[in-house]
Formats: sequence, structure tokens, C-alpha cells
Amino acid sequence: MKSQLYIGQSQLRGALPKYAARFNFFELRAEQGRVPRPAILRRWPSEVSPDFVFSVLLSRSVGAFGSGAEAGLEFGLEVANALGAKWLVIQTDPTVGPSQRSRERLKSLFERLQVGDRRVAWEPHGAWQDEEALAWARELGVHLVRDVTRGDPVEEETLYVRVPGLGIAARLSSGALEKAAESLVHAKEAFVVLGGESAARAAQTLRGLVRDFGNWQGQRGDTTEGPYVFDEETIGDDSATDDDDFESDEVEEDSEALNEESDGVEEESDEVEEESDDEDCDDEEEDPEAVLDNDPPRGRKPKRPQS
Repeated sequence: MKSQLYIGQSQLRGALPKYAARFNFFELRAEQGRVPRPAILRRWPSEVSPDFVFSVLLSRSVGAFGSGAEAGLEFGLEVANALGAKWLVIQTDPTVGPSQRSRERLKSLFERLQVGDRRVAWEPHGAWQDEEALAWARELGVHLVRDVTRGDPVEEETLYVRVPGLGIAARLSSGALEKAAESLVHAKEAFVVLGGESAARAAQTLRGLVRDFGNWQGQRGDTTEGPYVFDEETIGDDSATDDDDFESDEVEEDSEALNEESDGVEEESDEVEEESDDEDCDDEEEDPEAVLDNDPPRGRKPKRPQS
């Protein structure tokens, strides 16, 4: 069985088809008044490839079990149905701790969400110990959202991963991506949400690391099939990309060896790129709802469990 790696960004800026040229996964936060119109949501699946995966992150009110929880849940399910989402994600509030009352609430909520082949991922915030949260997730039949950039590698067949952007300009370090790849290489399928402004570059790097780690494991004889055999159509080809950032990097590297005359040509090329970008922005203004930011609220981020 071939491994499948789905990577997405925590933000959607511009039209979905352009996003889908770089990523094959998108997690949309279902907050009322902050998502596109229903007609646009229903159109989205036809604008991406059949193997593109949608996930819906339920409203914060649902995870707080507050007064607006029921309305938030119903709205989130409507969004998921419109998209044909394969995942529902619930982030519980820091006030929802490891108590018997919380166990009963979570069990009831998860039972409502687990319909058909749709899967549920749970991201607890607050005073949860690693082993305790993992044990609860397994008992309740849901997947725990992981941050695999820290701690020891985990080995699970299915992973739902959130990698937050850190540091200056919220960029992802190569060290964090290498740590993530050490866990992703063991999964038969992994769904990764990348934070930060450099997600497109990070996605390409992460795909390459996972493939390289898999090849290295295979050469050592640690596996014969499944988790370390990768499908290029799913993972992507690092030799070609629609990311303008990668193209501009290649131009910058080549320009170091050119003379002043070619530098002038490069400046003209940069102006053409800027004009092209402006045209893209003009084209994307037809969907005012298409600028979405699904990053979770900043605050305490609990240490993620290990298997």
C-alpha cells in the first residue's frame, strides 16, 4: 500500500485553484460570517482534483461547550456537507480539562460527528498530559492532532498534524520540518496543516524529506512495502512547482554569475512579475470571501502526545 501525504496551509489567499496547484489539502475554520457563501463552497470541490481533501475546523464555541455551541456545530456540519469534507476537527477550550464531565461531553459530541466515512480529529488545549490525551482519543475513537516537530517520532498509520509557524515572519525551520518528516514517514496517510508565511516552500521541502527518509529506510531493509513506498502523484514532484517564490529563488541564484547588463534584464523581469501578480490579484477580487486565515488563536500550546 502506498503512503499518501496531504499538505495544506492554514491560510487561503486568493482563488482556490491557484492554492490547489501548490497544496492538496485545506482546513477551513467554520466561523459564521467568515466563510464563503454556500454557493461558492459547493463549487469548490469541482475546482480541485479528485484527490484533494477538505477538512472543517469547527467553531471555537463548539470546543468551549458554551451557549453558542449547538449553532456553531450545525453551521460547521453544513459547511462540511457543502465541501464533502473528509475531516471534522474540534479544538477544545483550555477550560475543558480531563474530568469525568468532560469525558461525557466529548463522548457525546464525537458520536454526533462520526457519521459515515468522515473522520474526527481532536486538538485539546489546556491542562492535558501527553499520555492522557492520547489515551482519551483512542478510547473515544478519534485522532489526536499532533505537533510532530517536537519530541520523539510517533508511529501511527494515520496522522493529523499541525505545524505552527515560529520565529521571524512565522517561518518554518528546516530542523522542524526534519523532525516532522521522521514521523510522517511511518504513516500510511498523513494530513498536515502548515502555519506561517512560507508554507508553500515548506511543503515542497517536507515532501522531499519524507521521500528521502523513505528511500533511506528501504535501502536499510527496514521495510518491504507500505509506509515507505510513496506515490509521486500524491506527494508531488519537487522538480516542478507553480510557486513563484521557487522560481524567483532560481533567478536570484543565477543572477550572481551574470554581468551588469543581465542584472538590468532581471530587474525588467521582476517588474513584469509584479504586474502579473497585480493582474492575478485583480482576477481574484471577484470572490471577496477568498481571503481566509485558519490559524488557531495564539496562547498556551500543550505538549503533544507520543505513541
